[in-house]
Amino acid sequence: MPRDIYAFSILAACTIIWLLIMLPTIVFLFSWWKWRRDDMTAMMSPKVLRLYYAQFFPSLSIADKDLTAYFSRDFTSRYGRRLYIVPLTLLGLIAAAGLISVGGTLMAWVGVVPASAKPFSLDPIAFAALGGGFTWVVSDELGRFRTRDFTTYDVFNSVFRVLVAIPLGYSFAAFLESAFKIPVAYLLGAFPTSALFTIARRLGGQKLGLSDDASDSGPELEQLPDVGRAFAERLKDEGINSITELAYADPVNLTLRTNKPFTYITDCISQALLWMYISTGLPKVQVLGLRGAQEAYSLLDDLKSTDAAEQTDAQQALSAAATILGVTPEALRHTLEEVALDPYTEFLVQIWSPVGQVSDLPSSPPR
Repeated sequence: MPRDIYAFSILAACTIIWLLIMLPTIVFLFSWWKWRRDDMTAMMSPKVLRLYYAQFFPSLSIADKDLTAYFSRDFTSRYGRRLYIVPLTLLGLIAAAGLISVGGTLMAWVGVVPASAKPFSLDPIAFAALGGGFTWVVSDELGRFRTRDFTTYDVFNSVFRVLVAIPLGYSFAAFLESAFKIPVAYLLGAFPTSALFTIARRLGGQKLGLSDDASDSGPELEQLPDVGRAFAERLKDEGINSITELAYADPVNLTLRTNKPFTYITDCISQALLWMYISTGLPKVQVLGLRGAQEAYSLLDDLKSTDAAEQTDAQQALSAAATILGVTPEALRHTLEEVALDPYTEFLVQIWSPVGQVSDLPSSPPR
């Protein structure tokens, strides 16, 4: 095959890889990120925004402000797409430099570049390790593109993965026989960064006679009905390690940090609020409609309804829940009133009220 065909193929492959690294995040920012922001904004009525700022930013003076416009500016300032500029620029530069080295090395190997010149001379282990790093980054980017899950941390993590690919490749190769050094250096790309550091820590501990004290106990958050292991670990990565921390988390901030739907985040927070009062009883009473704090408020509202049938149904649900939890209906009602009095519950109730039909809540829960 002519050398110019080799050169073109190598350059085309490197360019495609660079685009696969960069384009998923860019497309996300100009499509799904915008849609997620708009969906969230649509649920934030002036009443909800007043409660939101009172709960999470009490020091801000918002009395005389147009809250919808203020939230739009505040959102852009705190979570805008401009925050992706630095990590994306770094990723583009690091990826370009790495792919130039990879492409140049390939050209030297196939004779496109004179062997005496070798301007990009990576040895086989470094080449394989860098190739494995790029394999992981492209795979991670495509996976996140499918799940619409990109944060600035994820982009920085891709930068870090490319930077540490060669050092990790050499480090792991040092423990292996010659025949396995190159394939293992590349196959490291199959492991997440956290897994690589776990393996490295254990290998280092074995060689140095040190113990690995890292524990992997199941997160408390997994006890919530709608929080699985993957999301519990994601919350842990975001600094939320307990149900109480989730109950009082800023839902806007958490939505942007986890890239989960705003409705799902607020539902998880609602469950966490009720969990703090009835603990492991929450999964047991879900069948009765008591999924979270906002449902507790609704039950109390139904108990004072002027509709006799609705009031009877609510009383039966309260009695059944009390029996399941092993308490009296009066005791459970008192507990639910405490849940309803929590200002975070009022915020959640207002969020889930129909847009444009938000009624004023009483200063105390219905009794």
